[in-house]
Amino acid sequence: KRIAGFLGCNNLLGSYELAKGDHISFKAASTQMYCQGDAMKFEDAFNKALTNANKYKVEGARLFLFQEDGTLLADFKVMNN
Repeated sequence: KRIAGFLGCNNLLGSYELAKGDHISFKAASTQMYCQGDAMKFEDAFNKALTNANKYKVEGARLFLFQEDGTLLADFKVMNN
């Protein structure tokens, strides 16, 4: 129930909670270092997706995060090293 990662410039730490059915909520925080170029845009979009996501779906090796109204916010795919 924990999340952690590197966003390209800053680190992300937090947790998630699964609720009845397909509901999910995140509590996350990231370091606040200045990022140049598109890195900051990506980090802002990623943090916004986690903040606004409240539904999820798993299909195979993919995780989809949605808003309540069905808007797709993020699409994650498991990568093999």
